[in-house]
Amino acid sequence: MNDQGRILTCVYCGMEYPQDTPAWGDKVLTDHIKICPKHPMRKLEEKLNSIVSGIFDIEIAEEMANESPAHYEITMSIIKHYCTNLTKKLKCLK
Repeated sequence: MNDQGRILTCVYCGMEYPQDTPAWGDKVLTDHIKICPKHPMRKLEEKLNSIVSGIFDIEIAEEMANESPAHYEITMSIIKHYCTNLTKKLKCLK
């Protein structure tokens, strides 16, 4: 502790909080966790966004297959590809 009091820092990015910020339960801390670029939640959010994007792509491909029977086979191969990748992404969240 220095003469000015304790300084709390983020263990992920090193951001310093205002002097004498409580070590837990303070809005400043929860607000920072939501935006801290190095917080582990960013990786989880990235994985979830990737999964959601994959699901959206599958839905679009299914609509294309239904609208254009001539392209059904290639569209279904795209869907299969996305489903395979989505399955891998879901496994990495376990």
